[in-house]
Amino acid sequence: MDPRPTPRLNLAALTVRTVKVILLAAAIMLLAFATNKAEDLAEFRATITAHGLLPASAAPVAATAAVSLEAGLAILALVALAYRRPALACAILGAWFAVLALYCLGLVLDPPAKPVGCGCGLSNTPVASWLPLFIRNGGAAIGLACAGCEWVRGGEAADDREVTF
Repeated sequence: MDPRPTPRLNLAALTVRTVKVILLAAAIMLLAFATNKAEDLAEFRATITAHGLLPASAAPVAATAAVSLEAGLAILALVALAYRRPALACAILGAWFAVLALYCLGLVLDPPAKPVGCGCGLSNTPVASWLPLFIRNGGAAIGLACAGCEWVRGGEAADDREVTF
């Protein structure tokens, strides 16, 4: 008989690590998307203008602000993760995905006159239906909010002071 104890799977630690990896991936993804938009800011401005949600005079300013905000929030989320504040990273990323979901909801309710790309910085493929994008971004916002609330509600037990990443 083996005297060593049987190793047990620590699901709490595994869940914390998994969520941190997802947060890290989301922050890096947003930073990459912001970088892609910044590299061709004129095209992103044209896309936002083509969406038609904003007046043509405000779309270029809004596009520049969106790129700056997306990059800044991605960096803040990465800093929050580096300082072991996953709940803060959840709040930062969740807020941005909520803004994206609301923008997509506007496009669901008042779609562009002709199909146009989403402007995410990944693809210029015209979007036939904005509903899946609204659901995806809204789901990400809700998921991040739930994860962040779990960390806050759990206090130190849910914090990563006991679990190293």
